Order: sequence, then structure tokens, then C-alpha cells
Amino acid sequence: MGHDERTDRECSVCGTTFDTARTTCPACDSQIYRTRTRTPNARFNLLFVMALAGLEATYNVVTGQYPKEGPGA
Repeated sequence: MGHDERTDRECSVCGTTFDTARTTCPACDSQIYRTRTRTPNARFNLLFVMALAGLEATYNVVTGQYPKEGPGA
């Protein structure tokens, strides 16, 4: 996860996304931009990790392998 990250630039004037090799926006010729790092499947990755953690927690509760808390521990 995370190996699909890509960096691009977004024009602050018109919002066009362009390659980092360029220094001006291809749509409006503006030099005002911000650099962004994007992960295309970030939502899927987060959902997958959350589901996996939930399954692991459920398995630990079902098998009784969870830390006992409280005064009787």
C-alpha cells in the first residue's frame, strides 16, 4: 500500500492538474500552483485496513485472547 502515490501540481487560478515537469499551467499559463501527493486507492486502502482490524478484534474476542482489564485481572 502506498506505492501508487503520485505527485502532481494543481493550478491555484483555474484548478487544472498538470505534471510536475511543467512550471506553468497548460490551461491559463499561471505560475501559481500547489504540489499535491495523491494516492488513487486511499479510500479502498483505509476501508480494507479497518475491516481487517475489525476481523482480528472479533477473532480475539471469540477465542478469548484479549487482555483482561479491571480489578479481577
